[in-house]
Amino acid sequence: MHNTNEKEKYEKGYEPFSAIVKRVENYGVDTINIANQRSKSIGDVILQIASNAKINDDLKKELNILEEEIRKIDPNNVDFTKVQFGIDKYFSPVTKYFNKVKQEDNTIEKIVATLNEGRNRLSDNNVILEIELDRTKDTVQMLELEYEVGKKIEERLVKIIDDAKNNGNDKENKKAAFYEDEVVGLLNKRLDEINYLRNLNEQYNLAINNIRNRNIETIKDVDRTKEATVSAMNMAVVVGNSLYDQSIMLNSISSYGMPNSESLTNMSGNTEEDSKIISKQIFKNDITTSGLKASFDNALNSFGVKNG
Repeated sequence: MHNTNEKEKYEKGYEPFSAIVKRVENYGVDTINIANQRSKSIGDVILQIASNAKINDDLKKELNILEEEIRKIDPNNVDFTKVQFGIDKYFSPVTKYFNKVKQEDNTIEKIVATLNEGRNRLSDNNVILEIELDRTKDTVQMLELEYEVGKKIEERLVKIIDDAKNNGNDKENKKAAFYEDEVVGLLNKRLDEINYLRNLNEQYNLAINNIRNRNIETIKDVDRTKEATVSAMNMAVVVGNSLYDQSIMLNSISSYGMPNSESLTNMSGNTEEDSKIISKQIFKNDITTSGLKASFDNALNSFGVKNG
C-alpha cells in the first residue's frame, strides 16, 4: 500500500520522501563550499589592501607639504618691477625669487616622486579591487539563485508534508512529523547559511567600493595638483629665462614623467588650456609676470579643490 501511495504521488508530480531527503542533504553543499572559499580569499584581499590605507593618509600629508613648498615660492608677493643690473642684480628681489625657486626644486622633486609612488600603488590596488568586485557580484548572484532553489524545495516539501497529514493515516502522520522536524530543519539551516554568505559578500562589495572610491578620489587629487604644480614651475622657468636672464633648469619638471620640451603642451584637465596659452606666449615673446602669478594661484587653488 505504501509503495502504491508513493507511486501515485510521483505520478501526480510529487517526489517520494526519499528523493526529497536526498535533495535536501545535497542541496547547496557545492555552492556553499565555493562561496566559503571565495569569501575567505576576498576577505584576505580586503584586509591586505585595508592595511595599506595609510597610503591615502600619507599622500594627503605629502600634498600638504607640497602646498607649503609652493607657497614659499608664490610670486604674488614679489615686486618684479625692481629689476637691477650689474652687481646689483644679485641683490634684487627678482633674482632672490628665482634663486629660491631653484632651491625649492630639489624638495619639490622628492615630494613629487613620493606622490607618484603612492599614486601608482593605489592604482595597482584598484586593479585588484576591480577583480574582487566582480567576484563578489558573481558570488552574490550565485547564492541568490541557490537560495531561490532552496525556497522552492521548501515549498514543495511543506506541501508534501501537509498532504501526508491530511491523509489521516497514522503512519503518514508520523512520517510527516519526522520530516517536518528533521528535513525542513536541515533545509532551513542551509538556507540560513546561504543567506549569511550572501549578506557577507554584499558587505564585502560595499567595503571594496568604499576603498576603491577613496583611492580614485586620492588619485584625482594627486594628478590634479601635480598638473597644476608643473604648470606653475614651467611658467617660472619661462619667465625667469625669457624676461630676467635667469638660467633655470628644474629637475621637478622632468620628475613628472614629462620631457621639458613637451611639458608645456602635454598637460591635461584645467592646466591643458594654461599650457597652450604659455606656449603661444613663448612664440610671441609675450611672457608676463601676471601669467606667472596666475599659474601659481591655480596651483595653490588646486589643493583646495574637492572631487565629487
